[in-house]
Amino acid sequence: MGMFDSLKIELDGNELDIQTKRFDCILQTYRPGDWIAGATSRIAVYFDILHIDTNGKLVYSEEYARTLTLFVIVAHGVFVAYQLCDGALTPEAINQKVRQLRDEWRDSALLLSVLVEALQTKQRQIQLLQARLNRVAGVIETSRRHRSGDSLTGIFDQFREETQRLAKGDDPLEVLTWVLTNDEVETGLWCDNTRSDLLADYRL
Repeated sequence: MGMFDSLKIELDGNELDIQTKRFDCILQTYRPGDWIAGATSRIAVYFDILHIDTNGKLVYSEEYARTLTLFVIVAHGVFVAYQLCDGALTPEAINQKVRQLRDEWRDSALLLSVLVEALQTKQRQIQLLQARLNRVAGVIETSRRHRSGDSLTGIFDQFREETQRLAKGDDPLEVLTWVLTNDEVETGLWCDNTRSDLLADYRL
């Protein structure tokens, strides 16, 4: 198939990679909320016919259990949404759905709310990644201190689980892996949960 990009969608709890040559074909993967390299600056709707096997996987053979028509909405270069319809729709039905979705996403209030939510999500992801990188830097620095014979009994050392693990002799690489992959690791982020509630101003 050569170079392509992939769009991530979800079907029955499973993630599917939808390959496309519509955009810059740089082997990039995009999720809703992502800006797509090479996408148009207007409201655009694209479609594809998907064949799904009994395990919910995308297949390109003649053996499949389910057919869906996928519609992807790209607004001003951003992958804003997608819709799935049962069956392989006729050309007339596809054309009608494309027009309907294009008109729907011309609503500036709808588009703005989706783009703002996507921006908030990206900011939280960046904050989380930055916090994890800060902890990784801390693990590296603490490992160097420990290797040089420094005592790991400072005030802040007592409250860092990764420092306690290093002090007990855990492999620094294992500690780094734990910091990067454990979703329960406290990142130290301060988060005002009320800010993520879009209806907070209207609640009694």
